[in-house]
Amino acid sequence: MRGDRDQLRAALEAQLSFTGLGDANPEDSRDLWAVIEPEIEGILQDFYGHLQQHSSKSDFKRINVERLIAKQKEHWGRLFSGTFSADYVDGVLKVGTVHNSIGLEPEWYVGGYSYLLNQMAALVMDHFKGEPERVLLLNNLVTLDMGIALSVYQPDWD
Repeated sequence: MRGDRDQLRAALEAQLSFTGLGDANPEDSRDLWAVIEPEIEGILQDFYGHLQQHSSKSDFKRINVERLIAKQKEHWGRLFSGTFSADYVDGVLKVGTVHNSIGLEPEWYVGGYSYLLNQMAALVMDHFKGEPERVLLLNNLVTLDMGIALSVYQPDWD
């Protein structure tokens, strides 16, 4: 998802159409956030604890976990707002660019998303029993976000 604003918007619209998110009711995304938001800080604390177990001590010492948790809470809140503004896309691209610039390999990026998605999915499944479409929406939202972030890892083939 590289290029100027018009190209970015067109790429996003194509992804929204492909995943069905373009037709999704934004209120459904906000309903997911209402379930996830009260638990997100704990999920993120667990995530960074898990990350610490799997990264070198020197790498982890440079991480300001409290700051990252605050930034992530803000990010997830934007994703689950159900609107995909240029500011949202810019923010996701910025995060992806930072992760790429510090050398975070894509497989670790995907692993991080997987960890968080699993935690969120457990909450959603527990809360919305008998509504599998809620988990499908969650999956589409998180993987859309991941795809945008990882797009900065692609070389410019133009």
